[in-house]
Amino acid sequence: MSPTARSLMTVLAAKPQPHDLNVLADDERELLFELIDPSSGMLDFLQTYLQEVGESSEVFTYGLRYLDTRQLGRLLRTALKLLARQPDHPGATAVVRLSNHRIPGPLHRALQAMFDASRHDDPARFPWHGADPGYIRGFKRRLKDPATPLRDKQVLFNCLLWSRTYAEGLRAVLKTLADQGFNPAELASLKRFHPRRGFDMLSASDLEEALRDFSQKTMHQLIPLFYDNGNYLCVYKEGPLRGMVCEYHHEETHLAPLFRSMNRLIELAEAKPACDDWIKLPFDFPPLDKDFTARDAKALAALHQAYGAVRTAEEDFETRGGPANDEYHRRIQTAFCIFHLTPRKLAATLLPFLDDDDMFVQEAAIQAVGQLGYRPAREKLAALVHTAKSNGRIAAEGVLRQWGQATTK
Repeated sequence: MSPTARSLMTVLAAKPQPHDLNVLADDERELLFELIDPSSGMLDFLQTYLQEVGESSEVFTYGLRYLDTRQLGRLLRTALKLLARQPDHPGATAVVRLSNHRIPGPLHRALQAMFDASRHDDPARFPWHGADPGYIRGFKRRLKDPATPLRDKQVLFNCLLWSRTYAEGLRAVLKTLADQGFNPAELASLKRFHPRRGFDMLSASDLEEALRDFSQKTMHQLIPLFYDNGNYLCVYKEGPLRGMVCEYHHEETHLAPLFRSMNRLIELAEAKPACDDWIKLPFDFPPLDKDFTARDAKALAALHQAYGAVRTAEEDFETRGGPANDEYHRRIQTAFCIFHLTPRKLAATLLPFLDDDDMFVQEAAIQAVGQLGYRPAREKLAALVHTAKSNGRIAAEGVLRQWGQATTK
């Protein structure tokens, strides 16, 4: 184990469980930041944490996102060994649950074997089962097999009942979209698409609950299409982004559009039938200069105007001493959408955001400038290494490192 990982283990050992990374002191959090570099031991730390602490905590939620597929496979193998000895191991169960949408093929087959051998009567514990027609056919065959134990048959029967909700959910989604006046051609493309692992269809009741929940938050403009592991793929039902598709992640809300339309999403998903995660599909945004359309330009202009209006509203609420939470969240999401719709030829329009007083907007703006490869911002980024807020400093260092320019602290 690296010295940094061991130091963080020592820090966490002195704190109550389950461990909450949000209460770490600044110097303790620096240890966590140092582990993000793939060469410095995030995998090593998580392996040790899983075996020595063994509890389910925010540590896994935070750390897993920084592992590549190979590293994730190694961590999952450790989790499988722990589950073989202790089926209800909380840490190993959390690792599998949080990473099931990224499980490589061989490990997925190992988990399938574990499921077949299990005696649990709760199919929800294995949430990647039920959407894949291949699994459903296998479940039916085993239900008809006289050699299948009765307890296993109950699990299989529950999985089949669960899978029947998809047709019902599709009808509910199509009706909701039709009620919002969406083009029948787009509904036809969605109607012909077969849900699969990674592209699960919500049940009618879950759709109703999600829409009710969205209406009370900044996601009121969204209609959920698919879900996977607690995250939603949604379409904008109104505003300048109407018809575009974004992701609502339950941990990091980032509602910038990924696909131009539902038709485009279905086209890409059908072109990759083995794809089990929409994040693995090629995104339409940020657009290449040659792909930047008149519709994109109109939407981008409307977003800039909306950002100014919501910023004014937020400052007005703060001046009067009232709550500005809604305006603040709308401003953040509007900024994220601007960054994602901006092509390289308009990268200069993002420069004012580099001095934004919100650390999340500043961080995202720096990352956007870096992703667009806008080298004229190099001197500004070098200055931000020293003057930006904590998130912005790390982002600026990362972009300059990516561009091959050394930074000095």
